[in-house]
Amino acid sequence: MKRWEIIDILKEILRVCGSHIDVKMAWLRGVPERAGIDNGTYQIVMRATFDEEGLTCVESVKEKYGLKMKQEDGLWIFTKGENGSERVAPSASAV
Repeated sequence: MKRWEIIDILKEILRVCGSHIDVKMAWLRGVPERAGIDNGTYQIVMRATFDEEGLTCVESVKEKYGLKMKQEDGLWIFTKGENGSERVAPSASAV
C-alpha cells in the first residue's frame, strides 16, 4: 500500500478500536524491495496489546481493507501485497 493509504488505515484502527488497544509504539515500515516515497509499499507495525474486543474490532477493519495481520517477535504487522497477496518484510527483531 502507498504511504498515505496505510496512514489512513492506521488512523482508522486507532480511532475505531483505540479504547481496546494498549499501543506502546506504532510505525510504518517500507517493504525493502519496494521502498521509496513515490512507489513504496508500506506496512503498519505495532507493539500493542489487544483485549478480546480489540481483536474483534481490528479484525473488522482488517477485513474492510483486505489486510493480512500477523504477530511476529511480539509485534503486530498489517500488510497488503499486490493483488491481495501477503508481503511481509523480514523480521523486525532488530527494531
